[in-house]
Amino acid sequence: MRPNPLKAHLAAGGCAFGTMTFEFFTPGYPAICREAGAEFILYDMEHSGVGFETMKAQFAFCRGLDLVPLVRVPSGDYHHIARALDIIPGKKNNLFFMQIVFLH
Repeated sequence: MRPNPLKAHLAAGGCAFGTMTFEFFTPGYPAICREAGAEFILYDMEHSGVGFETMKAQFAFCRGLDLVPLVRVPSGDYHHIARALDIIPGKKNNLFFMQIVFLH
């Protein structure tokens, strides 16, 4: 599992800068965000209607960019939370990730 630079930065008391997206799901979007200085992208599934397959692709596009992908799930229902956690293998036991998911 790759390290989470956002988690370490926030734990040290720093601020993080990023973006929230609703409708712009192209392969180059994460690279554009990173070049603009974003440290994370928060993908909104609640208001966009985007599916989990698109989220899987977007998370893959973030690999190697030092950019942390986050997702706002459509609801707090188990099937939405579980599928979001399945996008990244090994994240089910990561309390930090789960807290972010539940903050929606």
